[in-house]
Amino acid sequence: TDLRLILGVGVLGGFTTYSSFNMEAIQLAQQGELGRAGGYMLATAVVCIAAGLAGLVLGRALRGG
Repeated sequence: TDLRLILGVGVLGGFTTYSSFNMEAIQLAQQGELGRAGGYMLATAVVCIAAGLAGLVLGRALRGG
């Protein structure tokens, strides 16, 4: 059951999220919105890294170490 959840929600959910991100960035670029496409990709990467770091900090704080 746990493996099914990890694969179904985690892995497959990640693929759909990445596919949506990729499609939106490509559509912006195809519409000639190269600045917006680049900004969207950069902002997404920065926010994802910041969220990951925040999760590590919060997890360590809750764990007490």
